[in-house]
Amino acid sequence: VKKMLNALIHNACKSEKHGVAAAMNNAINVMTEQCYHYFSAGDWYTYMAARKIETLRSKTNLVASGGSYFHATAFNVRDSIGKEVEQLATECVEFVIQSAKHWNIAEHVVGVHSELFKACAELMSFRFEVMFLGVVDLCLAAASSFLQLSRKRFDGGLAGSRASGGMVPYSPHALASASTADKWDLGLYHGGSAMNDCDVKRAVDACYTCLAEQIVHVRSLNVGGHEEVKGSAGDLMDSDHSYSSENNTRIMSDMIQRALSSCSEQAMHIALYTILLDRNELELLLAIRSAHLEKFLLERSTSLLYSYYEQHSEYIKASNLMSIMARSDEDTDIETRVDYLNKAISSAQRAIAFLQTNRTPVSRYAGNNNSLIVQYSKPDASDKLLSSTQLVVENMNELKDLLDIIVYQRMAESYLTSDYNDLCQRFQQSVDSTGSSLLNTADVRVKENLDIMERNVHRLRFKLLGITELYHDICGPYKLWDVSLLLLNASKTGDHDLVAKLWRSLIYRYVPIRSSSGEGQQFLRSKRSRDRSVNAIEVYERYNSTAACFEEASLWLPAMFKAVSTLGEALLGSVSFPGIIVLDELEDIVTTLRACQVSLNRGLLTDCFLDMGMSFGGLLELYIDLFDLWSAKKSPDKQLQILSSASILLLQWTDITMQRSSIGDSATFGRELMVAIRSGRMRGWIEKLR
Repeated sequence: VKKMLNALIHNACKSEKHGVAAAMNNAINVMTEQCYHYFSAGDWYTYMAARKIETLRSKTNLVASGGSYFHATAFNVRDSIGKEVEQLATECVEFVIQSAKHWNIAEHVVGVHSELFKACAELMSFRFEVMFLGVVDLCLAAASSFLQLSRKRFDGGLAGSRASGGMVPYSPHALASASTADKWDLGLYHGGSAMNDCDVKRAVDACYTCLAEQIVHVRSLNVGGHEEVKGSAGDLMDSDHSYSSENNTRIMSDMIQRALSSCSEQAMHIALYTILLDRNELELLLAIRSAHLEKFLLERSTSLLYSYYEQHSEYIKASNLMSIMARSDEDTDIETRVDYLNKAISSAQRAIAFLQTNRTPVSRYAGNNNSLIVQYSKPDASDKLLSSTQLVVENMNELKDLLDIIVYQRMAESYLTSDYNDLCQRFQQSVDSTGSSLLNTADVRVKENLDIMERNVHRLRFKLLGITELYHDICGPYKLWDVSLLLLNASKTGDHDLVAKLWRSLIYRYVPIRSSSGEGQQFLRSKRSRDRSVNAIEVYERYNSTAACFEEASLWLPAMFKAVSTLGEALLGSVSFPGIIVLDELEDIVTTLRACQVSLNRGLLTDCFLDMGMSFGGLLELYIDLFDLWSAKKSPDKQLQILSSASILLLQWTDITMQRSSIGDSATFGRELMVAIRSGRMRGWIEKLR
């Protein structure tokens, strides 16, 4: 009976025959009063909405073509026709919303064939802004109705009455009793039982999902944006039917704001955010300011949360977020962590610029929709503002230090990976040579060390190690002296003895352990003696060069000078570069090689120091100090070597000054040379040369 009546009503609404509408109005009144068990107040509102929609459709001359609708005429809301259309559109929305308040089973709102989806499609087909906003109100009204349902409900909706030439809602007085109507309602729709909590939740979620779907559906509609006619009822489609993506975006934004300002239910927010994210409507999503969205993005996408903070000038939050991501304990490759740190630093810089405008952001969440409100304090130079700025600056400097540490961590990872691959190959060759599947004691120990090294390589690739952890757990055990020196410099460690030991250990890593001459053998034994308590070096057999002997300098000396020059360039001027100690060891090696009748290019050592960026004057000062140091403990021929190296340096300095003078560019070099020559120390040195 219910279906039959609805079919009759539907057909009657579409009939254009004269008198049918009046007859149906009378029939509706009768059914409302006499057949209230079948024809409720909700059905009356549905009927009225259908009548208004058909009237509006005829007024706007809306034509259906292939499922899409367009206006043949754009109405001016200022004339009588436009005002009537405006009134009809508003009434349509109101009747549909009132009808939705009487939906009392989940099937009314669940699925694309439900009453809710059909009603939304009808409203959206008109392309009136009031209709788009009406879809928002409709979905929220339906959800609110279900949320208010209790286990025992009574539909005290309004019926319709024909009076004074129009339909006027009223409370039906013909009901025998509330309990009778309630029993009919439960029997017809719920199988004799009220909706349980799961049914209510399903219905509410369906309403919110429908709302979100309708909002993103606007993107695919042909909504005009060039010749709109605006009024309180909304915008009609322009007459040339041109498509406007910007207009669609504006309407979607208006619908979103309407939903957020009307409903504070978290479920609605999550449904809306999820659809916008899934449909890649990121511009609209990130434009929303809400505490719910911040929490949602934190759980779904930290990169989008960062963009959200940046877009809304929450630079401190953006920097802190990226800093936390960079320091995360999860396995994240170093390149990604570097990207996080760079973003954190950029946000910190913007935060500093923002704070220095003396406009302090004060964020708070307010209103029923938990919208984020940002206010600004009056311009001032308060201690609080200064403290905030200083804190951000300190955090930014700490992040920059972390970037430096990552550079050293990458160096360590490169060294350790190379060593690990080499050792794995040697281990496999050793196992294969035995021809046995059982490992001996030595092989077992090597395998354990390889496993530890593999874990450390993984840490270097996917963890952000602190400077202490990197120094003690990686550089120390695996003798990475150059990285150790860089870390000491970064930590501003002034341990002179430790720095000297590391430099000596690095230099003699390149020096072979064999010599074909007696003087060379004595020199190598004295440098690598484990009994030395002073100027000792760390011996690491893994790096001991056995492929060449000491006298074959062309095979190892250039690599040593290159390593020293590269590291010296990074550390020059810091406490981690003890120039006198480095020069002492290198000159000792060079003079010993010459004593072993090894032919070396003159100026080879001075070029090493000049290449790292040391000035002629600074290097000459080192030679003067070194000569004084060697006067008491070195043989005369080695002292002469120092004098020779210093004189070569002085000649080089003079020659380059003369060359620059010939092209008119000797000002800097000439001035430095004249200052050095006139100094008392240089005159004393020249006397020593004589």
